[in-house]
Amino acid sequence: MPVYAPSPGRRHADNVWRAAPHNFAKRNHIGGMPNVLIKCPQTDRTVPTLLRMKPHEFEALNGPRQFRCSVCNQIHTWTKADAWVENA
Repeated sequence: MPVYAPSPGRRHADNVWRAAPHNFAKRNHIGGMPNVLIKCPQTDRTVPTLLRMKPHEFEALNGPRQFRCSVCNQIHTWTKADAWVENA
């Protein structure tokens, strides 16, 4: 039976979304929706959180969120105060 690796951007066994390893900053928004970004606390690099939304939707976010960083492969917990909308 073949073993399938999980696709980038999918939920993994640890139940945390994992970002796809690609250069998100050089491409356009998908479907006109900008990425929500944070600074990786390990590397200080800007990384996508896997959420895409318009600025007015971002303002309605509540509570902490988690994702697995595509840069350092660690799970980061972030809040709206830690994040911003790409090109907003």
